[in-house]
Amino acid sequence: MVRIAAATLIAVCALTACAAGGTAGGAPSPKSTAPSPSITNSPSSSPSATPSPAGGPFTTQLTCGRPVTATHGLALYELATTPPILEVLDVSNPLKPALLCLLSPAQGGNFGQAPNQVVFWIGDQLGSADLSSGKVVQTARLPAPAFEGVYSRDGTTFAYRAAIDPAGSISTRIDGAGYDRELYLQPPIGGHGGPPPGRGPFDQLAFSADGKELLDYNEFKPASGLAKFLVYRVFGILGSYAPPDSFILIQSTWAEFGSWSPTGHTLYFYGPGPSPSAGQLYSLDGTGNVQTVATGLSSLFWARVAPTGSSIIYDSYVGPPAGRVAESGRRRSTGNAVQPQGCLGFKSQPVRQNVASSRLFGSSAATVTQLH
Repeated sequence: MVRIAAATLIAVCALTACAAGGTAGGAPSPKSTAPSPSITNSPSSSPSATPSPAGGPFTTQLTCGRPVTATHGLALYELATTPPILEVLDVSNPLKPALLCLLSPAQGGNFGQAPNQVVFWIGDQLGSADLSSGKVVQTARLPAPAFEGVYSRDGTTFAYRAAIDPAGSISTRIDGAGYDRELYLQPPIGGHGGPPPGRGPFDQLAFSADGKELLDYNEFKPASGLAKFLVYRVFGILGSYAPPDSFILIQSTWAEFGSWSPTGHTLYFYGPGPSPSAGQLYSLDGTGNVQTVATGLSSLFWARVAPTGSSIIYDSYVGPPAGRVAESGRRRSTGNAVQPQGCLGFKSQPVRQNVASSRLFGSSAATVTQLH
């Protein structure tokens, strides 16, 4: 099964070729003079491995022009509307996608384990839709409405963030197998400055392809508490009374912008190198081993591993990160514009891009690098 996912500011599109669907260990230092990610089992609050409350009626409906029998060539497209809508598209001909179904209200959809099954969330509800029969059911109710969430690739586990109070406290949680558990509670951070144009992403929840690990990266975290870059082992964390921190594989104050390999659970991320003027690409395996993959990078943003696993596409500055959005709403910049669709590896060469097609701001060039 091959799945390809891409995200923009207003929509999420997931393509599928087949819609079928603990104790923290030590991590050796990167094989360079860069600082090594710290691994700290912070004292956690009392465990809260409680079963998810029984679900009640909800209003999500599925509308299809005809029953969907295809098990491949399907895509989910999320519309930034109120209420949010998921479109099911036939992309067997990617140049002429055809609308098959509408699922609303729904967001964060993913193809589940069963053929023609879509799992989704909306507020404090998790649900599942059968594209063949048209049946939509609520599968769980969350303790609090999610404002951000992600399913594992097989659709069995859901990680999310929920606002707990008006002050801005945020609970990061994981739900599955009939249990919902808080990983940690982040206190309000108050006001803060914004990032330079083009940088990102700043908030990531993402399961590895095999669902064994969870990346939790949030640039804006309080100075105290857990680090901004966390990787959890998922197995055993639900239904366990061991502290959630004991499932942390690695945490780092300097690592940024993680991207999972298309298979298994290798994580690539960006961080500083020996030279203060250049960064490096690192990889993390399931044992906590960190290795240097590429060096001498001026910057790396919005990284995503190609479906083949042989390269990483990313954005990078080639000039001062200055710019703003023109009043007309067009993606223009008073400075240099960021260009996406770079690739990273050991042998690099520029790839020219159309500046007008960029969704970011700043200044970047695209390079192509092959991964070992």
